[in-house]
Amino acid sequence: MTFFGPGRQIHLFGSQGTIKIVFENGVDRLFAARVGDPKLREVIIPEEKRGRWRVEEEFVRAIRGLEPIRHNDFATALRDLEFTEAVQQSATLGTRVNLPI
Repeated sequence: MTFFGPGRQIHLFGSQGTIKIVFENGVDRLFAARVGDPKLREVIIPEEKRGRWRVEEEFVRAIRGLEPIRHNDFATALRDLEFTEAVQQSATLGTRVNLPI
């Protein structure tokens, strides 16, 4: 619950349009509008085109050789983790953290 808020929502505002995702009662609803549209309209994504979170599953399957690595190679993933660690250190210490750590 959000105190005095509209509930759980994500709004993305861009120069060419807006996307809004509403999370309510276990149902995610997507709304969108482009420049010139009179209002946001609900966007229905067909079930066969919907994705799902499977990062951990893909990782394990790639290690086991059951599916190819699709997103990051090891070096890229390591740089991402190093960046995340630098952000955490910077927030904790209140100072700049240079990369590489």
